[in-house]
Amino acid sequence: MSPATRLRLVTYNVRRFTPVSAATPEANSISSIAAALGKKFSDLPPSLLALNEVDCGKFGITSGGNAPDSTVTCLQQLSHELTKELGGKPRYSVHFFGHVGDRYGNALLANQDVFNCNLPDGDYPPMIIPRANTGVFPPLSPRTGESGGFPADAVSGAGTTVGFHLPGGSKIHVPKGVTKFNGQTATEDETHTIKRGMLAVKLKLREEGPDGGVLNCFVTHLDHISENERRTQLQGIMERIRGFTQSDSGAPSLLIGDFNAMTRLDYNVEEWARIQKKSEENKWGEPQYGCLKDIVLSDSDAGGSFTDLFVSREPEVLELESSEKLSAHGMYRIDYILGNAAVLSRFKVVDRRVLSDIDLSDHKPVVVDLEALSSTLRAKL
Repeated sequence: MSPATRLRLVTYNVRRFTPVSAATPEANSISSIAAALGKKFSDLPPSLLALNEVDCGKFGITSGGNAPDSTVTCLQQLSHELTKELGGKPRYSVHFFGHVGDRYGNALLANQDVFNCNLPDGDYPPMIIPRANTGVFPPLSPRTGESGGFPADAVSGAGTTVGFHLPGGSKIHVPKGVTKFNGQTATEDETHTIKRGMLAVKLKLREEGPDGGVLNCFVTHLDHISENERRTQLQGIMERIRGFTQSDSGAPSLLIGDFNAMTRLDYNVEEWARIQKKSEENKWGEPQYGCLKDIVLSDSDAGGSFTDLFVSREPEVLELESSEKLSAHGMYRIDYILGNAAVLSRFKVVDRRVLSDIDLSDHKPVVVDLEALSSTLRAKL
């Protein structure tokens, strides 16, 4: 099967580019990730690489590249080094929304050979960063605060990029003097809400079709404590997706990322017992699950809008070995690549896997390969 007929989708929680092993120096973790992914994907480069827990304030290098003031962020460095590891092409556009302090959030790298990225010349691609959005759609005008179109700096040759703050979020007690998740130090005892965000990117395939060749991609990272908060955030996500896709509701859409959400049927008796034991040891209560039913289609629930692409190929997830399906902490399947009905009408899932031998984060990269169903669409890839 020719790689030219495929889209390769990858999601990876990079843990702030902080390695889990002392054998990998922190300053080298970006290079290590690029090398590991380049080796795994020598047959077919990722079409889309979604990243969670990206801290753009943590790293920066000085270069003669085309970044402002010659300062290159960790994402630009990753894009550049991944291209080198893949033999010099493809180049990747870099989209990022920092919902915490403009520096921490979710990112997407898009393959210029697959999508109309229109990248300028230079070693390092520019960062495409949207203005923060209040959550309503259309976004508020940056100047007037009134409802308007996309922020002017969110529209580029690489597609339309918008960042959404999500509702909800668990509340935790932060004692005086402790550094909060946003990097600020609590000046007194306070309650801190763990906020989450979603990056939305509207891309176009290099050859336009009847629907304009549009592919909508949403990257998010949900609450890690409460199922109720995850459910609230998923409801907010669906509202924002409907708004973002109102002009092309029939186009393929992907929802990708670390959802911190479990589906009970993914785990056999032994795997679930391990999760229960860990919850008991940490006094977390009984493991929570079920919020994904609100958005994911299943045989028993036709109310969802997305399909879990990882389970769209045999054998069933329950029949897989733990290392073949569990992507986080060696015991959870919480990293997802979801597609809407338009994705399934244009593509079929031909491969899915967890890269269990990449030990550069507390998560493993998750890969789904799609093959275009029609000859017309295959010609675009």
